[in-house]
Amino acid sequence: MKPPIRSTRGAAAALGLAFVTAVLLSAALPSAALASAPTWMVPAGGETWTAGTHHTIEWSGGGANATIFALVLVEVANPALSNWVTVGAFFPNNGYIGFTIPVNVNPGAYYLMMGIDQDPGGPYNGPIFNIQAAPECLSGCYQVWANFPGPSPSFTAPPIGQCATSPSQAEAMAVAYIQNQLAGQCGEGYSLNPGSVVIDVTLLPVGDCLFQESGGTLFVAEATGVGCCCQDAVPATPQSWGTLKSLYR
Repeated sequence: MKPPIRSTRGAAAALGLAFVTAVLLSAALPSAALASAPTWMVPAGGETWTAGTHHTIEWSGGGANATIFALVLVEVANPALSNWVTVGAFFPNNGYIGFTIPVNVNPGAYYLMMGIDQDPGGPYNGPIFNIQAAPECLSGCYQVWANFPGPSPSFTAPPIGQCATSPSQAEAMAVAYIQNQLAGQCGEGYSLNPGSVVIDVTLLPVGDCLFQESGGTLFVAEATGVGCCCQDAVPATPQSWGTLKSLYR
């Protein structure tokens, strides 16, 4: 089973104070002429992602040699600084970063906010998207997680994903990959319950293919998912998760 993901809210609050301070200080500094407003690519707005899953955030612009001094997740309903979740801080602007959504974030609408070093024009808000809670595992079940290979933590390589010649094929292949990975984590006497599986799949505007060179005609998709391994007494056929609750409650 995947170890629990630690909350980053405490770190977010501390970074939030640094974020505001840096924004104020940057206004007094001469412009480095490196920064520009970013164009957000992933999320593009309107997506629904699941708490606990991993995603590649992508943008263009912001300055080729600029430094991102803070990238935070902000809840629309509660945008207070103490509620920010840190995505990354003080990293080179390579146009992407991997981020695992904490399992304990409130379900609801969110946006990303980026601050660029020595840029008095920021911070810059991204489009609004949604985060839903991960599925609850019932008595006799346990939770499993799987992520499609993502970017290097040192920001030296572009995002990696499943490649295909069409968007639908890339998405289908990525989903199949995650389903196999989830099922493979179920121990003897347990099976992956299809009704519990939630898979987030995203086409990446910029990225490389797993195990092959990327080209202009290929589509890259990443995926991450969560599901529940249940004792084999649970039927291994797709059905609603609500129906399965009656078996245990």
